Amino acid sequence: MSTDQPSRSTGGLVAAGILATALVGVALAIVLVSGRSPSNANAEGPTAEAVTPRVGDAPPETVEALANTLQALIAEQDYERARLVLASASRQYPDDPDIRLHYAEALQAVRDYDGAHAQYMTLIERGHGGAEIEYFAGMVSSSGGHMERAAEHFERALKLDPDNAEYALNLGAVQMNLGRNSEAVATLTVARSLDPELAKAWGMLAEISRRKGERTAAIQYIAKARELEPAEANWRVIEADALLMREPERSIELLSGLSGAGLRRPDVLRIVKAAYGRLGRHEDAAWLYSDASDDQPDNAGLAIETAELFERAGDLDNAIFYATRAVQAGDEGARSMLMRLRDEAGR
Repeated sequence: MSTDQPSRSTGGLVAAGILATALVGVALAIVLVSGRSPSNANAEGPTAEAVTPRVGDAPPETVEALANTLQALIAEQDYERARLVLASASRQYPDDPDIRLHYAEALQAVRDYDGAHAQYMTLIERGHGGAEIEYFAGMVSSSGGHMERAAEHFERALKLDPDNAEYALNLGAVQMNLGRNSEAVATLTVARSLDPELAKAWGMLAEISRRKGERTAAIQYIAKARELEPAEANWRVIEADALLMREPERSIELLSGLSGAGLRRPDVLRIVKAAYGRLGRHEDAAWLYSDASDDQPDNAGLAIETAELFERAGDLDNAIFYATRAVQAGDEGARSMLMRLRDEAGR
């Protein structure tokens, strides 16, 4: 039997208005928003921004020369060399908090999150802490996967600076990540009270409500998030999921502005598949899944789901094609489906 893929229908997603636009494909697992954080929570590298002056053991001219050297390395994006320079300076002047803070930033830039955390802890233990240092320590703890530790740091930062909305936002994000939803709701409510235009607080409240099955509340929260950040794809996805049971057409419409990459997100595939299913439009769902499978031909699970959708749509040729792909990708369980489809097709 030929394994050439059968020709595609011209209907389906094109008719549904699924257009290619930009997408930020990051789910709401954790949101780290930096105010003056040297690496802006993305570990792209330290900055040469001056820190608050502190009493240290390094001569002022040495710190200034070091800052100039760092500026040059940062301009070249040579973060590894910046780390080495700061490591040497930190050994030479172990009691200088400015140098140690820069060293922590450099470690964060090269994604040595545990090393950066150790430097922040040394600052705290030597009396050079404060809300911002606790916040930075929370950020690197979260980036390194230490969520409980991150929560502790963010809690201390918020206690020291209770009017800081970003501290509350990040604490709420970590609490949500840990499944401590009641605490997260309370903290995120504080964050949005401190800064009503903090879209991520509204978005995370919507996501928690959606997970709890409180769809009306989720829709209300996400409407505010979308008002504040209309271009954010995640808000679109959350609203589409919240509306899925009562307005599947609207769910599909909301996701129609995502790019091809956005439509291949697992959460988006799940929502659109369910929405099309409720409308009996299995072929449209099948073509969406076929695009995702074509992009990931070694994903056996995606291939078998695509085959199942084409079978429901009555398209045995495409069902056989994707069932064959699933077998080729290593899903031996798909072999029985493939044999059954071939029998049904008389092959």
